[in-house]
Amino acid sequence: MASRVIVTGGFGFIGQNLVRALNNQGIRPGIIERNIELPEQPLDYSYALLADDIIYEMSHGQLPKVDVIYHLGAITDTTCTDSELLLKYNTLFSKNLIRLAQANGTRVVYATTAGYLKGQEIFAHNRYAESKLEVDEWVQRNGYTNVVGLQLFNVLGPGESRKGHMASKAYKAFYELRDSGRVDLFKPDKLQRYGPLRRDFVYVDDVVDVFLAAAESNTNGIIQVGTGHPRTWEELASVCIQSCGDRCCWVGYVEPPDDFQTYQTFSQADLANLQKLMPAGWLPRDLESGIQSYYDYLRETK
Repeated sequence: MASRVIVTGGFGFIGQNLVRALNNQGIRPGIIERNIELPEQPLDYSYALLADDIIYEMSHGQLPKVDVIYHLGAITDTTCTDSELLLKYNTLFSKNLIRLAQANGTRVVYATTAGYLKGQEIFAHNRYAESKLEVDEWVQRNGYTNVVGLQLFNVLGPGESRKGHMASKAYKAFYELRDSGRVDLFKPDKLQRYGPLRRDFVYVDDVVDVFLAAAESNTNGIIQVGTGHPRTWEELASVCIQSCGDRCCWVGYVEPPDDFQTYQTFSQADLANLQKLMPAGWLPRDLESGIQSYYDYLRETK
């Protein structure tokens, strides 16, 4: 088991869950963040550095020598249109970190996105997706070993409060249902030309399991991380309502945003590589059990 570990984005949504899992293994990782903003629940870490300081060090060929780098730090706002910001923190930061880690013999497990997929075809829906696609293609072109990219589908679970408007519909629905008894979806008649809206929702604890397993494996390339079972937004709303107990709740409909054409309307993970990585019998939890665990957590902490 690796003992010298760095987590970029360690105070973020998935990052903080990963750091807690590492803490449970007795590991106090170093953390790299664009902004040092501590999460609500305490974490045990050895140090926290600013990404800009690491970027400066990397420009001089310097990177801490560790066993594993979990690289989750990125601008993940899919509505971001600042190309220079995305280039700096998503593309160039990732490329330089991976390149120097390779020279140090460091294992890199990095987060990439299913947001540039339409089914299994490449279709970058926005500039964020383009920035992640560029890194994946660069890694593959260079034939890097000791690097694995985890292509994350629609992750939900504890820690999402830090995501703001990018938090999952499950997170938003919890508060909509608590405050008004109603969960809002986009009007279906306005979305007919896009076909049924279905996404592959995966629980954050399962994603963390995959990160830990990937670090201990010799697997390279891209591994898709989801359930393989896409669900409609109506199904998601129904599960959220059921998880709220006996309260009388209903679904309301609102106008879709003007930029809906940049949304990903369908996602489904191919689990072939994931099944090879994970132990026999391991399965990601389904939407029902994931939402129930999530809502139990939110009721206990809010």
